[in-house]
Amino acid sequence: MTTLILPALRRVPRGPAIRRTIARFVAPALVAGLALATAAPRPLNVVFIIADDLGYRDTSPYNPETFYDTPNLQRLADSGTRFTDGYAACPVCSPTRSSVLCGQYPARTRNTDYFGAPNQFLDVEGVPAGYAPERDGKFGGHANRPLWPAPYSGRLASGHTTLAEALKEAGYATFFAGKWHLGPEGSWPEDHGFDINRGGIDRGGPYGGKKYF
Repeated sequence: MTTLILPALRRVPRGPAIRRTIARFVAPALVAGLALATAAPRPLNVVFIIADDLGYRDTSPYNPETFYDTPNLQRLADSGTRFTDGYAACPVCSPTRSSVLCGQYPARTRNTDYFGAPNQFLDVEGVPAGYAPERDGKFGGHANRPLWPAPYSGRLASGHTTLAEALKEAGYATFFAGKWHLGPEGSWPEDHGFDINRGGIDRGGPYGGKKYF
């Protein structure tokens, strides 16, 4: 810091002792000012929790008189953001998850039913040529119903930017744990922007005695 200070002090019409005294007082202030000017603000931590089949008023942040005791969720809500006016265009697991991750309506992501429901195809670009769900038994128990379910893609398309990918572009490290249910291998959390994946697979949860954690 001496080279920054002394050229200016040499113009002071005083003796060496005066210059040294001024330098002792000015240098700390100059260093502190440079530190404040160059220090980047620390980014906030982002913790996003999404749960299946959870009633809107089942946790204390949304209902102080709830039967359930949720103190940890309450602390997170008190120090974070609560969504009080949300709406799920397709209120089942897979479409809601893809919409939250991509910021798109289910019709945009082509994920309009839970993955594994009748009339699923795996082509992310659209309904494949020659696709015949009735012929191929894609309707299952819905075949005799007057209204057939619409065809939907059984994977999260890579063409959509996910929340995790946007956070990584901003310099964040990303982590996923729990239920994924957004497509087969190749469309898992690590394929959509998450650095670490613990438990996220194509199914809605662990099964068959396998350990995922």
